[in-house]
Amino acid sequence: MRLGQRQQGLPLRLSSALPLFIPAAAGVAYLGFFGAPFSYVIINAASLGAGLALIALLPFSGSRALRLAIAALLICLLAAPPLVGQSVVGVARWISVGGLTLHVGFVAAPLLVRIVATEPGLGPWIALLAMLAAFTQPDFATCLALAFGVFALAICHKNGAMGAVFCLGLAASIGASFAANPPPQPFVERILPELWLVSPWAVCGLILALMGGAVTLLITGVVKAPTRWALLATMAGFFAAAGLGDYPYPLIGYGASSVLGLALALLAPADDNGR
Repeated sequence: MRLGQRQQGLPLRLSSALPLFIPAAAGVAYLGFFGAPFSYVIINAASLGAGLALIALLPFSGSRALRLAIAALLICLLAAPPLVGQSVVGVARWISVGGLTLHVGFVAAPLLVRIVATEPGLGPWIALLAMLAAFTQPDFATCLALAFGVFALAICHKNGAMGAVFCLGLAASIGASFAANPPPQPFVERILPELWLVSPWAVCGLILALMGGAVTLLITGVVKAPTRWALLATMAGFFAAAGLGDYPYPLIGYGASSVLGLALALLAPADDNGR
């Protein structure tokens, strides 16, 4: 029985990878065709391969205690950059792991929102602590992404506490937006506006890939509603920040963090409840 369940589960896991694969593969193509350093292409392609392997092999924990422990670790990860990470013009949003620089908000926020979705009681407090940690960096994009994810959960769960945390997250986002920002980096920030000047068709292709990822997230069954809406809202928050200022574009821009972060949030549930 277990073998049969695994054989049936693998195609389901692979289908759950489509929300990651479609936009991230388009991002690798963009980097390759529009003159990004070859190391950028290699890092994004390797992170996509690693993300697909995580989705295929790792389960989303069915143990509540383990999920809460992971949430605590992710909050600590968000709080780490001001203490041990790199600081640029007074902001610290990154840590170095084995020579690879990771944007901790991209890594932590999607999985945190998925865990919050499984915890209607403790979830608002987990989200609030995560927003406070992101505010200390300060990181407008991560605060906004967490606020968007919590807003989706507040609506789906009709949870007043989630709604209150959303308001606090929105206030934190506004406050963080006044912080200084590092200079924009090619192939990381300002991707769509700058690419539009070179190739509007390429911009349309990237937007279609992003829409394809969003649609497959909504229609695949491994991540159930309302979690899928919360994940979509979280990624939308990152893209909104990138459109409003000089913040990194997730998935289509250079960097392993957003690819790995979304992969961790798309793991198939070990208990098959899909929450």
